[in-house]
Amino acid sequence: MKKILLFAYLLIGTKSFGQLGIRITHMRPTGDLGAIMKPTVSGELLYFDQGFDDEDYRMRIGLSFFSLKPRMDTFPVYMPKYDGTGIIGGTQVFHSYKIYLLSGGYDYAVINKEPLSLYPGIDVLMGGIDRSYDLDYPAQSSDHFSGGDYLVGVRLRIGGEYKLTDMLGAFAEISRSLYYLDQDGTYAYNEYAIGLHLTFE
Repeated sequence: MKKILLFAYLLIGTKSFGQLGIRITHMRPTGDLGAIMKPTVSGELLYFDQGFDDEDYRMRIGLSFFSLKPRMDTFPVYMPKYDGTGIIGGTQVFHSYKIYLLSGGYDYAVINKEPLSLYPGIDVLMGGIDRSYDLDYPAQSSDHFSGGDYLVGVRLRIGGEYKLTDMLGAFAEISRSLYYLDQDGTYAYNEYAIGLHLTFE
């Protein structure tokens, strides 16, 4: 964490031009994650840097957090019997599922005519999952898990921005994110977001 904070300080502290922003996002899990977790609303703190010679490029760093809620109180699950003679049913109860993300990437303005711009972008995602659940198979096994796992992923974005004043801009984005967990494989979610950013020098 200290290395991340030092990197952010050096990056922001040595630039003469940048933007701070906030993004409110409606996050919709898809696939296997979407089958068990509801959509949620959250936020992301952003730093934008336009210190490039080409004004169509913009770097961004973000910090975000999602707290997901299960679609049901109890999920039915199944597993083979230890003796291999069939399967047995059980239950799984999720108590928490939280995602912490640090993102970093670039935007490229395909249209850049004040006050309007349109841009695709890409982010690399790093972070962790903190989750807790009970897994119970009557007469065979039961387990309580509480802990975390690291994740890596990528986010593809397309967005539009409108310059409200010389200092203030509003933007809207649609994005698709994929992340990988070492023990579980790949998960995905979509985001629909709006935000504001403030330019400083």
